[in-house]
Amino acid sequence: LKELAPWVKLCASLPGANSKASRRGGLNDAGSSFLRRLSDIALLPRLRAAIVEWEPRQFEAGLRLVESCRKLLSTEIADEVAIQVVLPRLRSQVDSWDPRVDRTAPHSWIHPWLDILGRRLEVLWAPIRFKLSTSLDRWHPSDPSAFSLLRPWQQVFDMANWEPLMEKVLSRLDRSLADMPIKPDGQDLEPVKNLLAWRGVLPDDAIARVLDHSFFPSWHQALRSWLRMPTCVFDEVLEWYGGWKAELQVLREEGSIQKQFAQALEVMKATMAAGGVGAAAEENVVDSDSEMEAAEASMPGRSNSFGGAAPAPVASEEVTLSLTDYLAEIAGEEGLVFKPKKMPHNGKQVYQFGSASLYVERSEVYVAPKAASGGEVGGPWRPVSMDELLKLGKL
Repeated sequence: LKELAPWVKLCASLPGANSKASRRGGLNDAGSSFLRRLSDIALLPRLRAAIVEWEPRQFEAGLRLVESCRKLLSTEIADEVAIQVVLPRLRSQVDSWDPRVDRTAPHSWIHPWLDILGRRLEVLWAPIRFKLSTSLDRWHPSDPSAFSLLRPWQQVFDMANWEPLMEKVLSRLDRSLADMPIKPDGQDLEPVKNLLAWRGVLPDDAIARVLDHSFFPSWHQALRSWLRMPTCVFDEVLEWYGGWKAELQVLREEGSIQKQFAQALEVMKATMAAGGVGAAAEENVVDSDSEMEAAEASMPGRSNSFGGAAPAPVASEEVTLSLTDYLAEIAGEEGLVFKPKKMPHNGKQVYQFGSASLYVERSEVYVAPKAASGGEVGGPWRPVSMDELLKLGKL
């Protein structure tokens, strides 16, 4: 470069040196053309030969080379050096990079060239994405290295290269969460925490969809099973519910998460309104939204755990729908028939629940046993608990 530097002054003295470009300290067209040819003949071949020994991960040396070309020669020649000399070496390095054994992330030695090479680096995105995708084949969400490897590319990759990677990450997170057993006592929270750790890289709505698909079905099943246990203590159920709500507090603005917790709350309220379960005594029954929220707020150490407003009250029609869906699932689990009957009672839809008939009103289940003579109803309608409903349905 030092050998070529004097030629810049010579080129500036060629005809046209008094041009506007020369007065700015630049070269006129003739000088620029001559210097470009000189660079093609004398500079670039020597640089290509020398740069074979250059390690692209030591990017500082390459940046100094391009900057020296920019200062001593011209911006145009410096750009040619970056494109014709540096970029091929970067491509060669990407081809040899193996994320399964190489712990040096490629963004550390590629991103410094973004300002110089810009969109010309896009030829590297597809091979890098392919290698990153391959590394996710055996990745487990408990390994945080994938997050560190992928996050730097979030603002660099175009959507065509970024979205396939995120779909693969979501698939692995989904599988891990689906394999997590829901235990009211001794719950392993690692799969949930692994999922939430991707906030900021994955959008919240995508994380919420994973929870909807692979967490909440099992969670609702665990809740229903617990509520049906004779030894169930409702205060413990409420504390468990609040603990999960606090765990997912960061997603409280997601409508699907609000809906899941609201549905669980209505199931608990409906169960209590039907007479309580297990060891939950009659005096523990909560029969209004305000009392339920007060019970949550009064729990020890829980005054500020929800981090947001409680779910909006659910309309009575939605409560009825939630409870009938719950009863349908219980009937299916017990092998009982659950279907609407043509006979209404006081304008309420009556359902067959095994051998019993029932209707739902204000979150309470009213049952009449089957008539011994084969009639529709064999006794007066009365509110019952879930245990009693199951006994009547199996008669």
